[in-house]
Amino acid sequence: MVKRRKKWNFRPLKKLTRTFSSIVWNGLPFGVISFMVIFLFVGVRQMLHADPYFQIEKITVFPAGILNQTELNFLEGRAKGKSLLEIDLKELSKILERNPKVERAEVVRVLPKQLSVYIIKRQPLVQIQFHPDGAFYLISHDQMVTGIAKHARPDLLMLEDYRSPQKRYSVGMYYQNTNFQSLRKILLELPNQSSIRRENISKMTADETGNVSFFLSDGLELKIGKEFTLPQSSQMVLGSLLKSKERAEYLYLDLRYRDIIIKKKSETL
Repeated sequence: MVKRRKKWNFRPLKKLTRTFSSIVWNGLPFGVISFMVIFLFVGVRQMLHADPYFQIEKITVFPAGILNQTELNFLEGRAKGKSLLEIDLKELSKILERNPKVERAEVVRVLPKQLSVYIIKRQPLVQIQFHPDGAFYLISHDQMVTGIAKHARPDLLMLEDYRSPQKRYSVGMYYQNTNFQSLRKILLELPNQSSIRRENISKMTADETGNVSFFLSDGLELKIGKEFTLPQSSQMVLGSLLKSKERAEYLYLDLRYRDIIIKKKSETL
């Protein structure tokens, strides 16, 4: 009796081979195209960055006059000759904002080879004197010292801070006063107070707890406190008191309470 030889079933293997071949041949074009796109992108990017056509030749600052020549030279040293496409705009803006005169800076590319720098100048909010014959320190809204003057500026209110433990500051330092933000709010609110905004305020003082007083040109003191939010009725009363014929007799007006308190000079004798 002759035994039949057993036949091998190659169908599963052939099916697997066809599936693998299909994946390879269908996926190969996509992989090649992806590689070519990435290669071209990297190559073009490197060519553009190395192209002298895009090397920075001009830097324009708006508005002019904020940065001095030394600061302009420093800016040119950081950027001039470099690729316009390679320069880090955010980093350059942060470097400019370290300048006490600059509150905010934005650097913009202008093709093919120019940078435009837009600057918002840091403005002083108040001037502070730390002793009677001392200099006047110009302080911005964020408490930075923006300048030092020998004489008071007529366009800024002056704060006497003779109690301050620190008497000297350099430009770029921060004024050390935990109550400064309360003072800032009072100064920003001042133009909205119709009863007092036409008065000539000669100086301000603040105690260690942050209570602020305004001294008018005739010596009358207005005790403001830590905030300046007079209701309309109180503003009307204050306006009448400031226009009163008895004003010369007043030592101070205390505005910290619901009813305005009047202290006369005769009451101190």
